[in-house]
Amino acid sequence: MKDNNKFVIIISGPTASGKTAFADKLALKFNGEIINADMGQFYTSFNIGTAKPDWKNGAVKNHLFDILDEPKDFSVVEYKNLVLAKIKEIFNKNKTPILVGGSLFYLKSLYFLPIEFQNKKDNLNLINQDNKIYSWDLLNQIDPERATKIHKNDTYRINRALDIWYNFGIKPSQAEPVFNPEFNSLFIYLNMNKNILHERINTRTKLMFNSGWVQEVEPYINTEWEEFFKKKGFIGYYEIAQWIKNGKQENMLPELINNIVCQTRQYAKRQETFWKSFKLLLQNSNNKRFICKILEINDLEKINLESIKL
Repeated sequence: MKDNNKFVIIISGPTASGKTAFADKLALKFNGEIINADMGQFYTSFNIGTAKPDWKNGAVKNHLFDILDEPKDFSVVEYKNLVLAKIKEIFNKNKTPILVGGSLFYLKSLYFLPIEFQNKKDNLNLINQDNKIYSWDLLNQIDPERATKIHKNDTYRINRALDIWYNFGIKPSQAEPVFNPEFNSLFIYLNMNKNILHERINTRTKLMFNSGWVQEVEPYINTEWEEFFKKKGFIGYYEIAQWIKNGKQENMLPELINNIVCQTRQYAKRQETFWKSFKLLLQNSNNKRFICKILEINDLEKINLESIKL
């Protein structure tokens, strides 16, 4: 799907930076439709804790929310195929596709071809429920740069990284992606002042609890979803599940909330770190039609939308 005359807008940034509100404004300005790029918001079960917008009732048409209703992985290849189809569909309506979300790993797949490595059978048993931490430690010995970017419970990416090493003798962090975008794009990343971002995270986390986050998690206690919370690292869900199972002790609630706030801040920092390396890849890739624009945003109300051009 090569289209040299039309542009896709991509909006990303750390969690709680105001991507959704900003995207809605841009969609109205550019006659756009929004495509979700937040992993947690793919799942029908995750609403409050993922800050999922009211995507069905807004003024702007939205796509790729609530597309998974069971606890299963959703690969970047699957995501890329769906997104490219949606982009084509939106272009055919003479509208502007606007991708919005903080899952930069998925967004990266739209620019760089995934490196396909085939598993060798004698390496497939490195990862199982009993040796997750051992396997992460093994990866950390081989390639600490890659290990620090993978959660210890993320068996899929640990396994993939180890497989690259054992099959090809290449450190996963050194595997070079191939730049191959299929559309022109304007990439907007919301860099927010750290203190302001932390305050927004504090406020949003408390609002999530007041809006019924605990009640959202309760139906999934002792189901396969509970292990999925932990496996995927969806912030807050597994921790709330454990708090519920331990009797909902009110005196432990402030500690739970603080723990989730701290995890969210750490996640925001990881997003920013990922963006820095991703941005360098984009800037160093040879494509004259690609535009990479970074906006420093501290107050969405003061953004001059007229200054944003395709």
